[in-house]
Amino acid sequence: EDTSVTIVDIRKEFGEQVAHIVEGVTKISKIDFATKEEQQAENLRKMMLAMVDDIRVVMIKLADRLHNMRTLEHLAPDRQQKIAKETLEIYGPIAHRLGMGKIRGELEDLGFKYLDPIAYEQVKQAVESHRKVGEAFLSRVEGVVRDKLKEAGITAKVESRTKRFYSIHKKLVRQRINVDQVYDLYAMRIITRSVQDCYAVLGIIHNVWRPVPGRIKDFIAMPRPNFYQSLHTSVITEDGTPFDWHLLENLDLSIPFILAGGVNADNVAEALRITRAGGVDVSSGVESAPGVKDPNKIRAFIRAARSAKVPA
Repeated sequence: EDTSVTIVDIRKEFGEQVAHIVEGVTKISKIDFATKEEQQAENLRKMMLAMVDDIRVVMIKLADRLHNMRTLEHLAPDRQQKIAKETLEIYGPIAHRLGMGKIRGELEDLGFKYLDPIAYEQVKQAVESHRKVGEAFLSRVEGVVRDKLKEAGITAKVESRTKRFYSIHKKLVRQRINVDQVYDLYAMRIITRSVQDCYAVLGIIHNVWRPVPGRIKDFIAMPRPNFYQSLHTSVITEDGTPFDWHLLENLDLSIPFILAGGVNADNVAEALRITRAGGVDVSSGVESAPGVKDPNKIRAFIRAARSAKVPA
């Protein structure tokens, strides 16, 4: 793309597989992503996935778009707006569908920064004004929960995060609230060794802090369409500070995990099928998921993944 090198040159130098991926990336680059309606954006996302037969093509394109967004300040304002809009409407949702949360978050924040710079700065300043207090709060909470886990004999990884700017902005607009009313501005994540430990940790958390009614979500019993599985709960501290907990078993059933089992024809094809289907809701029956040809294969994969050692 954008060079004098031909696909024949690439095939000769790097082999058939690399040439095939490059062809796929070039094909995607020719799609006209100009859109004004959300439905059209969804159609374009489907078109992008339908045009490739190797999920690695989409991953390379996402990495390319992330690099472009990180250097967007060098372009004219009208180009910045166009690319930022494409990123929020097309690439962010595809990264989410693939289970690539960190890439999706950065793409969305960068797109938000250029598409609505005033709102971006307002959210950024609001979050920054809470940052020192927030970091001290998260550190204190992390210390408490580590002690409780040790008492219970549960081995787990404890992480913390502050909600991404674009996610905050969408919640503020959707719910017509201010930053102080965002329950999940701060969140803690605990990654356990088993499903049983996830539920045990949930009980520990609710014994320490008061849970918020209606905010407990069981994505282990009812996984999200992209195979995301966890327990979510919101709690209130003694001083009235709300925050979220995400409890996960050390198992990732997203597309990258499928590929981690070995990049071969079956895994790549299966990952692409699941992505085109928008993920598979295993709780409601995979038979009804479009694009999934063999539901038993999905179930077998999930059973095998539960007993397998997850690649680092």
